[in-house]
Amino acid sequence: MQARVEGAIGYVQQHSRVAMLAAKVPTRFGSQATTDFVHKKNYLWYSEDTSGKWSTAHERMQPAYAPLLLATLLSHNIPLPRVH
Repeated sequence: MQARVEGAIGYVQQHSRVAMLAAKVPTRFGSQATTDFVHKKNYLWYSEDTSGKWSTAHERMQPAYAPLLLATLLSHNIPLPRVH
């Protein structure tokens, strides 16, 4: 379970960092970029399951998981990984 959580945190950090680099904003906006990515990932990105139904992560998973992940990232002030 710990590896899954660490993998999810790394996934969010990587995408937040790439979004900041693409937008050419300073890294001090990391917490805002993380919040923005988590909201977009949970509410805007649709994917299709095997039965052909389209749904978002928010619809598929427990809504309590994403705020927990976001709170973990922001409360521990976890630095975003460098993208080379």
